[in-house]
Amino acid sequence: MPTLAIGQVVEVEVQRVEVYGAFCRSGNQEILLLIPETSWIASFCSTRQFTAPGDRLVVKILHVDPLTGKTSATLRGMHPDPWPDGSLTPGREHLARVVRFVSEADRCGGAPGFLLELLPGAFVMLRALGRSLEPGERIRVVVRESDSRRRSVTVTLVD
Repeated sequence: MPTLAIGQVVEVEVQRVEVYGAFCRSGNQEILLLIPETSWIASFCSTRQFTAPGDRLVVKILHVDPLTGKTSATLRGMHPDPWPDGSLTPGREHLARVVRFVSEADRCGGAPGFLLELLPGAFVMLRALGRSLEPGERIRVVVRESDSRRRSVTVTLVD
């Protein structure tokens, strides 16, 4: 089997999810996607809120250990950092994509929430507040608060 190369972009299937990362597979190669490499925004404290077994993701290979074959990848590193260009400043509106419902979202104080893809490689949580949203649905949100040092963003639904 050919070895994956640093910088290569591959589609993976999530096999197992832990708090700190997702173990994925591309062919016979296991690839670890650690939580800091999932999003430019720190929107969850557990990778279990981001992905689940069976999900398919497109990632870029970050590291391949030539001796062990252990491989790590990035999702966020495939997209430009949105912090420097002002994309995450308060008042900025975005058309976000609903990724999944999260029954206990840590960034929503343990309340239910929705994981949204705000920008490519930048995910946020939106408190559910009794809303019913479907994965894949596009919704308009506005950035209410952001802190680049903490990589945190709060969004609300645009009425």
